[in-house]
Amino acid sequence: MTIELYLPKDFLQACDIHYVQPEQMIHYFVTSVALAPHFAGMADEAQHLGTAFFLAIDAQHNRRRLPVPRLRNQFMDYAAIVVEAAADIPSAQERLELFKSLYATWHMELIRHISKDDAIIDRAERKQRFGYQF
Repeated sequence: MTIELYLPKDFLQACDIHYVQPEQMIHYFVTSVALAPHFAGMADEAQHLGTAFFLAIDAQHNRRRLPVPRLRNQFMDYAAIVVEAAADIPSAQERLELFKSLYATWHMELIRHISKDDAIIDRAERKQRFGYQF
């Protein structure tokens, strides 16, 4: 997926002072966002910080009405059960697999039920990228 971004002066200044390419820093951030490891307690420091930043900014700035609210409510309820169950699983790898399964299923169902004309999510691109067969 290719996107165009406006990079503010403060960000460019920070990149220049730390001698890092802006696209490299953006890449580091986007590859650090990982819900399953974060919630399974298996995130490394970068994943923890990147995911926490993502969730904080989303909570602070995302005021859009979410698509398929029934599905979101259903998975939020299920996520609460998964979080509770995960606390009793001693194996970190098993906790990670549980959260990966939760988010993979949630995502697939979202893409399955979202409008093909949604303004934010390109349903056809996501189906192809994730290999969804519906």
